[in-house]
Amino acid sequence: MKILEITEHNFDSYKANLIELNDQFLKDLNIFKERTTKHKEAILSNMIRQNSPTHILLVLEEEEAIGMTYFNEGTGYSCGGNYVWLNSIYVKPEAQKKGYGSALLSYVETWAKGKGVTLFVSSRDVDNEKSRTLFQKNGFKQSENISMNKVVEAKETISTFNTPH
Repeated sequence: MKILEITEHNFDSYKANLIELNDQFLKDLNIFKERTTKHKEAILSNMIRQNSPTHILLVLEEEEAIGMTYFNEGTGYSCGGNYVWLNSIYVKPEAQKKGYGSALLSYVETWAKGKGVTLFVSSRDVDNEKSRTLFQKNGFKQSENISMNKVVEAKETISTFNTPH
């Protein structure tokens, strides 16, 4: 197993794998987004641009991409410093329950400790038992917080995304 951080330097080599994994992740969650390949590439490229707070990790087994996660760095007053927000974690169904999800979480936690992070946080769908099991197995405690979100219509077009290409 190899865990690789995606950067501007290796993005072109792995963008097709990232799109495939992210599309499968959304499909598994019954979330359907109409996006062109160009738009998907722009979103991912924007996530790893220089000075972005977002980091993308890809897990490879014998050069096959089988999982990914992405997370953001932030600073919060209530947590007393820096924190990591794990946005998503996904492992292909045929590779689940083999330690890849735990390896990704461990990698992010080690990275976070090296940065002096005081809090490692994520959210999950209340009905996602696989996610609950993974997080609990890795020492996460479920809080009583309720996640709230609102979809806003962007007025900008894809051409305004910062892309390194």
